[in-house]
Amino acid sequence: PLVGRWAYGAKEYRVGRTQDGQLRFDGPHTGGGRVSGILKDEGDGWRSDLIALGGESVGEIRLRYIEEEGVVVSNFKGLDKENWGKDIIARSVGHERVVSSLVGAWSEAYTEQTVREREELECNFDPLGRLRGRCERCPCRCFVTTPGANLASALASISCRRCGCPVISHEQGGEWIDPESEDYQAAAFPGDVRVSRLALPPVKLEISTRLWSIEDVKP
Repeated sequence: PLVGRWAYGAKEYRVGRTQDGQLRFDGPHTGGGRVSGILKDEGDGWRSDLIALGGESVGEIRLRYIEEEGVVVSNFKGLDKENWGKDIIARSVGHERVVSSLVGAWSEAYTEQTVREREELECNFDPLGRLRGRCERCPCRCFVTTPGANLASALASISCRRCGCPVISHEQGGEWIDPESEDYQAAAFPGDVRVSRLALPPVKLEISTRLWSIEDVKP
């Protein structure tokens, strides 16, 4: 009956189960931050040593479930205290729902930077110089070449920087033309979402200037 979320006033603590079936307390601490600990059955209730996020012990807590009222009565005892604190009555605000369990070693991962509009114009071609549009496998709207990709590799090994799908899964268009050239035209395949270079906002360059005199030159 203890498993779930329990609220008292504006605060809330949780009791859940670990992988090996033990009850685990997790709640706020009066000094700030959160504390947790494994609850042990003592017959008339459960007790746990409380550990802060930094690993230091902050005291103990005991919980008693009152079945007739459907509430949990908790008491806290600090490290330098001999007696338990006042009764705190908490009421259930919902059960914990386990969506999934993650088991195994963790690995760090990083995402690429956002695909810019300019890249959609200048980096949407395959190693053979052909335009590539929307992806047939996912909602990716336009192929974007991955910086540093070996364009001499087989097409199936070249991936889109936006969606990660192979370039061959992207719609094939005509020959790629530099958007800055006078011969540039819109792509010749359906579903193209690239914009004309004329639609791109002008780039504002800010160049600081300064007047120099002969006195500014060091000997």
